[in-house]
Amino acid sequence: GDIVINVAGTMSMDGFSKITSQAPSDADAGRIQVSAGALALTNGAEINDSAGSGSGRGGEIAVTVAGALSLDTASNIISRAFGGGDAGAINLQAGTVNITDSAISTDTFGAGNGGAISIQAGTVNLAGGSVSAAASPGSSGNAGSINITTASDLNLNSRNIVSFSALTTSTEGAGRGGDINLQVGRLNIGPNGNVITALTATAGDAGNVNITATNSVLIQNSAGSLLSGIFTDTANGAPGNG
Repeated sequence: GDIVINVAGTMSMDGFSKITSQAPSDADAGRIQVSAGALALTNGAEINDSAGSGSGRGGEIAVTVAGALSLDTASNIISRAFGGGDAGAINLQAGTVNITDSAISTDTFGAGNGGAISIQAGTVNLAGGSVSAAASPGSSGNAGSINITTASDLNLNSRNIVSFSALTTSTEGAGRGGDINLQVGRLNIGPNGNVITALTATAGDAGNVNITATNSVLIQNSAGSLLSGIFTDTANGAPGNG
């Protein structure tokens, strides 16, 4: 069945706490729906909706927050497909989205397609955070897309020399990588390895990167630091197109 949570004020998940909907085989996983004034996931907290190894489909993760949606310190929102069924979509709406040393991700490990990730917010801030949609090795399904719409800024920044931010779609299987679609006021990519990347490492083609900014796009790099930027890429020896 579905999991539906409505909180007028702040909802907090801490210390590896989980909200999970999983289908063991051919059954479909339920939908996870959270509505709150604010939502904070910290210290390994997780929202996870996954399709099993059979034909069952994953359920949608739908989060609507009036204020801040925050993921901090190894916290995750995850949708996965392990068999023939598609992974569910992740749909997030919030005043502000903050992803700090944490991740939002969809993945397919089988014939099913990965789920799309859609984020609508006033501002989205990544600090050592990632948003990724992948098709893993051995899979034949297509990776999901990443779609981010902001009224104001989309910011990608590093926390330190080993903690950088990324928006990534990738395929390491037979399927195609997903597109990255950004409609923002300003896109700000800070120095030290912050990237927007569509990648293929196999026969499947990488997705496209489409960016519309009503104000500005700023990409910063500094001497001696990892390269920041926007890329489509084909790994060495991969027959797929970047």
